[in-house]
Amino acid sequence: MIINDSLYNGGCALQMEHLQDTRTVLNMFMSFPIRVRFLQSGFVRLKQNMIENSLKTVLRLNVKHPVFMLHIRLTHSRRTFIHHKFCLFKFKSQTGSVTSFKGVVLPQFTENNVHKLENFEVRPDDIWVISFPRSETEWIQEIVFLINSNMDLEKAKTVSIDDRFLYLEYPTPGLDAITTIPSPRMIKTHLPLKLLPEEIRKSKVIYVARNPKDTVVSNYHFSKQLKTFDKNFNSFVKAFIRNKVGYAPWWQHVLEFWKIRDDPNVLFITYEDLCEVIMYKGTDIPNDMEGSIRKISQFLDKELTNRDLNMLLSHCSSENMKNNKQVSYKWHLGEENNEQSDIMKGKHFFYTAR
Repeated sequence: MIINDSLYNGGCALQMEHLQDTRTVLNMFMSFPIRVRFLQSGFVRLKQNMIENSLKTVLRLNVKHPVFMLHIRLTHSRRTFIHHKFCLFKFKSQTGSVTSFKGVVLPQFTENNVHKLENFEVRPDDIWVISFPRSETEWIQEIVFLINSNMDLEKAKTVSIDDRFLYLEYPTPGLDAITTIPSPRMIKTHLPLKLLPEEIRKSKVIYVARNPKDTVVSNYHFSKQLKTFDKNFNSFVKAFIRNKVGYAPWWQHVLEFWKIRDDPNVLFITYEDLCEVIMYKGTDIPNDMEGSIRKISQFLDKELTNRDLNMLLSHCSSENMKNNKQVSYKWHLGEENNEQSDIMKGKHFFYTAR
């Protein structure tokens, strides 16, 4: 599918200076073929289904050929969300509780810290994990922590990921506290590259991307769980593609890091890379989770023994991660939400990752 520089129809018309990068990123997420039915109007429609919901979602892509409207079939499992972490989507006219800073839509809770970042001192041995929200960042954080801590499983099982990976722009513990943490620091952020200190590329940076359609779905469920968005999925999609949600625009966020992916201190990885199995059209397709973990360890200049690798594969499997309260936060919402998990069998538009 050839995409022109107006990536989404319906009002966002996000313009990209480097169109080839845009196409490459899109193709990376759309590598699996889908069967489509061409109607005379030039629209493609695939029925969409969500667990316990029948939501007709519209994600529009402008193409040089006709304009297609994709009604994508998806299923998405329940998730656990922690209320105090991301109140991103509390809209008033779809823009309330968010603010704009240097062309980026940000949650209001970031205002104090983001203005101080110009004076934030980056250290060469810092390790950064960066992503757009709802890209399953905690999964990568857990892998990075274990590799960098020489497989400290005891700490991983007893200390919250929020205390092991400090959230840069969040009010707590705050930038002042982060500056006092001894090296090596492990830092998480959802801020785009242009808002981060220039010296960040002297540290180790791991950027996590995820299929944008799944990102939209996950963000929608997240905001509904927090009761910060009370409209339907169509309304949320429109807000997303019109850059009226926290940390938008998504394309700019991903492409900034995609363009520097060849930097020796930058590792660009996708959530899909780490899934053990991808189910496509009812068939389980093995995925190279082991290879992805080795890639991360090599990037961090850490050697893994076969025993270490097997421990990582076991501890960081989707089944174990969704039951790990230090990552999943299911304890926060109470017993009635125990079936939910922040990291689970990921449900995707074109395939299912496990």
